[in-house]
Amino acid sequence: MTTEKRYVAEADNSGMHYVSEFRLTERGPGRTAVRMTFSAQPQEGEKPPLLARLLGGLGARAVAKAIAKDLADVAASVERRTA
Repeated sequence: MTTEKRYVAEADNSGMHYVSEFRLTERGPGRTAVRMTFSAQPQEGEKPPLLARLLGGLGARAVAKAIAKDLADVAASVERRTA
């Protein structure tokens, strides 16, 4: 039987709504698959902040870097628990 755990974090900041979701699925003894999704949407009735519109591509790279760090932190935490 496959075991799946899910963690969702939501935040609102500067007119934007952010959602990060982690799904951890057991794949066998000592093996876990981690899937992370991230979304950023203007809050209802809000336009995206001017800076976000102007720096969209740069912002996407910064988000990708932050997500990579988050995933590395999750992996390190899991590895410490199993050591």
